[in-house]
This record gives sequence, structure tokens and C-alpha cells, in this order.
Amino acid sequence: MKYAVNDQVILKVLQQFKDYPGTFKPVNVTVIGFNVNEHIDTIEYICYVPPYETLLNSFKINEQHASYYGIKKKYVGEIGCFITTTTVIYKHTKAPTGSTCTKCDEFIMYAGCDELGIYVCRSCRENPYR
Repeated sequence: MKYAVNDQVILKVLQQFKDYPGTFKPVNVTVIGFNVNEHIDTIEYICYVPPYETLLNSFKINEQHASYYGIKKKYVGEIGCFITTTTVIYKHTKAPTGSTCTKCDEFIMYAGCDELGIYVCRSCRENPYR
């Protein structure tokens, strides 16, 4: 399945403790970037993992991840994980329609860009020193 940036994905993660049979736990993550690998015909997604979720294969996002996957700098230093098109998921929720302010980087739902593709929120228009 293909995902877009800012899509919400609930992963199906196996939790296993020593000799006990494993149980599956839902983990909510957000897709923040992707890379298409032409050699293997797969798409690799990098996801943001919120601080209240735990994954065994999670890692800290660094500058190399940000430049390679084209993710925003605000995710550098946060926890992330990789998923592919074959990863088992519970639910996929598409990202809401809207635009991100070019000055403060805040997402406004149902906002539209001008003909140049630039959107400035009302707070930034009224207060240029924000």
C-alpha cells in the first residue's frame, strides 16, 4: 500500500516477553518521508513515533535521515521507525487537506495556497515579528 506524507498509520507490533506467547499491540505513527528504491521495487517510509509509544526497532532521526528522505528539520532528534509496503498495519488514515504556513510551519486544515504555492497564516500576516 502507498502512503503520503502526514498520513496516520496504526502498526501491528508483536510484543513477546521471554517464554510467554506474544501479543499484538497497536502503535500509532505518522509518515514523515519516503524513498523509492528502483533496484528492489519497494518504497521505504520513515515514520515519526510519538513519545508515548514504544517500538523495539525505533531510532533517533538525525540530519542524514532528514536530507535523504526529505523530511522537515523539526523531526531531527525525535524518535522514528521504518516501514515498507509489506508492513502489517491495522488502520491507515489519510492526511487532512490543508496547507502549512511558510513562516511558522503550522498546519492549517482546509487552507489553500495562492497561485505561487505560498501560504501565510493569519497570525503571521497580522504580526510580522512572529
